[in-house]
Amino acid sequence: MSSKSESRWRLISILMLAVLVTLIGVLVKLD
Repeated sequence: MSSKSESRWRLISILMLAVLVTLIGVLVKLD
């Protein structure tokens, strides 16, 4: 149970980081 929640939060954190990196890259390209 705990391992499932940990893996889920880990995937969510990775997705959030990926989105942030892509957003920053787009902003830099626009500028």
